[in-house]
Amino acid sequence: MANQSPSRPFWTEPPFRYFYSLRVGLVLLALLAVASTIGTMISPLERAQQLVFYSLWYRWLLVLMAVNVSAATVFTVFTKILPSYKPRFAQDPRFYETAACRGQINYAGTAEGVAAALRGEGFRTYHEGPYGYAIHGRLGRWGAPVSHLGVVILLLGGFASAWVAREGQITLVEGQTTDHMEMQGVSQPVPLGFTIRCDDFDTAFFPRTQTPSRFTSYLTAFVAGQPPRAGVVEVNQAMVVQGWKLHQASYQEMEGMSRYRVAVGVTASRPTTVTLELTPGQSRPVPGQNGVDLSLSTAIPSRWTISRDGKAIQEGSLGASAGKLLLTADQFEPDFVIGADRTAGSRSQELNNPALHVTLIANGQRILSQWLFGREDMKSMVHQAGAPYELELKGIQGEGAARRFVVSVTPAGGPPLGQVTLALNQTAALAPPPAAAAAAGPWRVRFVQTVPLYATVLTVSRNPALPVVYGGCLVMMIGLVIAFFNRRREVWYWVDSRRGRLRLAAAYPQPREQLDRATSRALERLSNPTQSPPSPEKSE
Repeated sequence: MANQSPSRPFWTEPPFRYFYSLRVGLVLLALLAVASTIGTMISPLERAQQLVFYSLWYRWLLVLMAVNVSAATVFTVFTKILPSYKPRFAQDPRFYETAACRGQINYAGTAEGVAAALRGEGFRTYHEGPYGYAIHGRLGRWGAPVSHLGVVILLLGGFASAWVAREGQITLVEGQTTDHMEMQGVSQPVPLGFTIRCDDFDTAFFPRTQTPSRFTSYLTAFVAGQPPRAGVVEVNQAMVVQGWKLHQASYQEMEGMSRYRVAVGVTASRPTTVTLELTPGQSRPVPGQNGVDLSLSTAIPSRWTISRDGKAIQEGSLGASAGKLLLTADQFEPDFVIGADRTAGSRSQELNNPALHVTLIANGQRILSQWLFGREDMKSMVHQAGAPYELELKGIQGEGAARRFVVSVTPAGGPPLGQVTLALNQTAALAPPPAAAAAAGPWRVRFVQTVPLYATVLTVSRNPALPVVYGGCLVMMIGLVIAFFNRRREVWYWVDSRRGRLRLAAAYPQPREQLDRATSRALERLSNPTQSPPSPEKSE
């Protein structure tokens, strides 16, 4: 009968061996490297995330790589590391004569004496008759599996990041406050869970260029039940609020909007003035005056207020030249209704429930954006509490493209500014109310000029899977430390009592022809029995 080869374990047969195949792992690693490189070349980041990093195919690459590394690690542990714990005695004399790293001395003692000498140098020893086996740094063999475990954790963290990571964008002008962010693919603003205010935005440009040299946002975060917390956000410096990271992404110049450059001074004690730049609605400290702040209102014309320690001490007006009041008709729906996706639409072309969406811009800033209804029973839904102006849709003239809308504008608590008639997508200017007389006092605030208004663009992100990624990196580093600082060394010995010789052979992670210092010291102690032997442990 023909000889039959012994059956091999099932995990060494296809398709199981492909799970831990090195070739498969290298192919997956190459694909991940190419995909990641392409992703870093795609701009902007949101598009790169959509096409590569958060795509389904990239996630499955991560999972397949994690499965391959996990299977290879388990295979290595069960086929190589765990079997190495069983002593491997070398009983063939030719092994001690042909080993690349070997040594021998005259020795008339026993195998236990050799084991005691090696234990004194930190080896773990086993002996059986005249043969023995010693190993040092066995823990080092676990370095690679531990590192691979860290890689698996890191890959799974990257896979989870695509599902749990959240990222949005906030655009704030100075003095503006928001508690929402815009997210890609989400039509409605997403609540942040806290409020953020841009106190100041500072930008500088390289000489004779429009290339920014730096831009810095000075922010204040308001969290319910906690005191306000100020922070600075720059390109390489983030601010963390309630687990959200605020990064400085970019900036943009707000077209049609501006800041005011004003001169501030005290007529009696300080004839010289200082210059400040403010956005309507913003408050800034006056340089050189402790506890003194200057704030501008969003009204037309913008009014200024000097406060000391939070208490107003003088008010005044910058004058009509300091701003404009503009009204824009954005959208009209003849039969207004809110759809299932929470967007405004019309049920018909009949004027059953006419509604006009308008935007009011004061001092270059949008201060109102709301729907105005034509039906009397719907007009009570229009007014916003605390708004500086009240708007009302007075009438609709004409049909189709020739349709015109009549809107009245009234400052809160003041006389009406009058009515304005405008078409859809048209902007009309309104005459500002007369400026109130300045309160008597030593402070003088003078409008100098308008300057460009820049808005800071912040990226807001939160990734609950980041601790998993960092944990994977930590485990991987621990594995590398175990591997490099616990170098495995194996020694086989044979006490040839017939010839009175002790023969040794050694193996190291890096092949060498000479015994290491620890083994050489043990041999020297055995060849010089007058030295005091170390206290032996129990040999196995």
